[in-house]
Amino acid sequence: MALRNRAAAAAAIAGIWTGYNGLLYAADATKRYRIEAAWFLLSAILIVIAIDAIARGSQPAPRSQSSNPRKLIIGLAIFLIGAAALYFPILPIGLLSDDFTLLARAESGALADPAWEFLRPLPLLLWRILKAPIALHALNIVLHGLNAWLTAMVATRFGLRRIAALLAGLVFLAMPSSVEAVAWAAGVFDVLMVTLILGACVATTSMANGAKQFAAIAALTAAALATKETAVITPAILLIASLGASKNLKNAAWPVAISAGVVAAYLAIRIAAGFSSAPPSADMSGYMLKEVLSRPFATLGLPFHAELLKSHGWIPYVFALLWPLLFAMSASQWRSDRATAIRVLAGSTWILASVLPLATMLFIADDLQGSRYVYLGSAAFSIMLLALIANLDQTVQMLIVISLIALFAVATHSHQSAWIAAAHERDRVLAAFRDGRIDCANGEVRGLPDHVQGAYVFRNGFNDAVRRITSSTPATCDLAWDGERFTVVR
Repeated sequence: MALRNRAAAAAAIAGIWTGYNGLLYAADATKRYRIEAAWFLLSAILIVIAIDAIARGSQPAPRSQSSNPRKLIIGLAIFLIGAAALYFPILPIGLLSDDFTLLARAESGALADPAWEFLRPLPLLLWRILKAPIALHALNIVLHGLNAWLTAMVATRFGLRRIAALLAGLVFLAMPSSVEAVAWAAGVFDVLMVTLILGACVATTSMANGAKQFAAIAALTAAALATKETAVITPAILLIASLGASKNLKNAAWPVAISAGVVAAYLAIRIAAGFSSAPPSADMSGYMLKEVLSRPFATLGLPFHAELLKSHGWIPYVFALLWPLLFAMSASQWRSDRATAIRVLAGSTWILASVLPLATMLFIADDLQGSRYVYLGSAAFSIMLLALIANLDQTVQMLIVISLIALFAVATHSHQSAWIAAAHERDRVLAAFRDGRIDCANGEVRGLPDHVQGAYVFRNGFNDAVRRITSSTPATCDLAWDGERFTVVR
């Protein structure tokens, strides 16, 4: 009892210190180093408390996983409708930046090209079939709704009550940091990969092992790898999901081993076919390590665009206090609630593992550029949130979660305005090219708008975009954009 009291006191003191520094950061963004240091301290204490609770407690019995097929279908319909309602504004925005190049590659049938550093044939095949930009955006929206449903499924495997699992799925659905992955057509790489990995998690955490389960895990892992290279982390995510679901590790060994075998075969085939073993990246530095350990959690904990935070200055103050309070209150119960300690530790590890393949190139800006990199981690974050408040009064739980979902939904709708504005800017640039009667392109183009408040315009893809609005192949020349018109650079 004394040890439990000391642990609760340590978590409370660290939580107060973290909340205090969070308020300082909310008032002055230059104090970021203070909030990071405070969170590292609190995290270290929470990890010690969680490990101690897990080591001393008994193995929690997994809850019944029996599901009514009718309820599953209704749940899926709810999430699909929710995704459509939340993201319908981006359906008509068309192609942006990399989208033009990717669609050109898909249409040409270049699904696997060693000259391109990426090997992602599955999404390109889907694009080759769908083609129409509105269909590409619809694909992302449908996959996002499916991912929210799968998040709820994984949450039930983690032992959350059905209503809590449903709310975890809704948190994932409304997460504002997911707008880049869903609204940008090229985000299909992340959205589809997460669909496949979450499907593999559901298969891995089923109660019984068998040939069908093993075949499903192998197929889902292979499909995830054919979608995006960072799916090499799939075996680790499956292991973490098994731990979070309190599944007997002997039963989890085969699914994880099968997934790891598929990853090993993929790497061998990739190298033999002439593809690089990994995308180009820089050497790991102390700063990059700090970013890997802090940036994903910071983005998910405060998943808002910088412009939204400027116009609603109260938001950082609320979240500066909310997260330390929830973690400290939850940690005080872990000695008698080992299951929650497992879920929180598994969720945190999942978030960290999800960005490890990007360790030396992880970048998420204040305008949420790069936020697609935490799309996989947001599933674990949503589950972890419901685990943190599991011991609170049910009325308080509902008040916290419903308020967050409502705020997240409003923010998600607001964040889409940048992508709509980016589409307008794209149209303005292409109209200037067309109206200027320029008969050459395909060379270097200087001064193009890179993004609008984090939504990509022509970081890439301009020459492929020009080919879509011209009836003939323009001659090669270099151009300069001054914000209003193009000029040929001699």
